[in-house]
Amino acid sequence: EVVGNIIQQGSGTRNSVMLSYGVEGYRWPVNRLAMAHNTLVNDRRYGGTFVRVKPGAQAVWTRNNLWVGQGRLSLPPGADSEGDRHAEWPAFVQPARQDYRLTEASRAAMSGSAAVPLAMQPLFEYRHPLQQRPVPAGLLLPGAMQALPR
Repeated sequence: EVVGNIIQQGSGTRNSVMLSYGVEGYRWPVNRLAMAHNTLVNDRRYGGTFVRVKPGAQAVWTRNNLWVGQGRLSLPPGADSEGDRHAEWPAFVQPARQDYRLTEASRAAMSGSAAVPLAMQPLFEYRHPLQQRPVPAGLLLPGAMQALPR
């Protein structure tokens, strides 16, 4: 389970894949990937892959994630995705300073997220630098950051 994270890939990395699952083989009888309310930021100039899942997982489930920058998904047939969105840099308050809160206009455009079980809803969100705060109650937006811009 990957819930409520900001995962950022730097511009100088050689590895074009941000999150891989099962690529080195499946070791357990049951292998499942569930991702909800994450923000994956790809700064690589020529893009890459946000998530790559090797065929063979019993379930791949994504809900309300934000894919930022150039990139694609490499999911096996039967993957269950809903409410995931691609966002460009102007959608955020101050992405150059790792502030990935959605602007007021982007919040309105991205309302209506997919339903997520309570166990897959983020309880806290990152606050730069090195802090956290509770996620506000109510309908959650796509991505990891839920707080309103100041």
